[in-house]
Amino acid sequence: MAILLLLSLVAGSIFYLPEIILGITSVNSKLFKQTQSIDAGANADTIAPAIPILEPLPETTSDQLLTVIGTTEKGAKVHLYRNGSQISTTSADTEGKFSFDNIKLEDKNEFYIVAEDFAGNTSESSTHTVLLLTKGPLLTVEGKVDNKEGKANISGETDSDATVTINGRRAIVNRSGSFGLELKLSAGENKLLVIATDKAENTTEQEITLNYSPED
Repeated sequence: MAILLLLSLVAGSIFYLPEIILGITSVNSKLFKQTQSIDAGANADTIAPAIPILEPLPETTSDQLLTVIGTTEKGAKVHLYRNGSQISTTSADTEGKFSFDNIKLEDKNEFYIVAEDFAGNTSESSTHTVLLLTKGPLLTVEGKVDNKEGKANISGETDSDATVTINGRRAIVNRSGSFGLELKLSAGENKLLVIATDKAENTTEQEITLNYSPED
């Protein structure tokens, strides 16, 4: 009896084997199609990530290292370019924040940033120019004393975008960099400190001494 039962089971298995194989194949086919559908859905992403928003960068600085901080799409790769060449890549965190630390500056730096999502879509970017200024501005000064009026006319040359103070008083600087200021003098020796300051807060100083002899 045991032998007959075993032969019956084997015969039944052989009889139903094609259907079992067909069923397994059908299941595998459905799973493969579902996987393809998921992959196709991922590749169908054609929407670029959010344009990176940067914290304000200085137009000019005397610091040779710069930190660039911003936000974009969560998890996106962020590429930093300077003067047309990629210099660094990082990833945005779960809040979309990213940071490039201790970027060594050149004299002129035109930065732009591109965000890239998992599907390879890239954002547009605006350019941010940062100038590195490590030397104080040009400064030449001269003063002419009017002994009759008891005053002096101070004039000179500096950089066109610099500011000039003379003993703390602001002088007017024109587009060519020329400046001038009229000051009242005290009888005798008058020391005047002239300071030119550029946008990166670099300064150049010059002290001049003018003598005023009141006319009777």
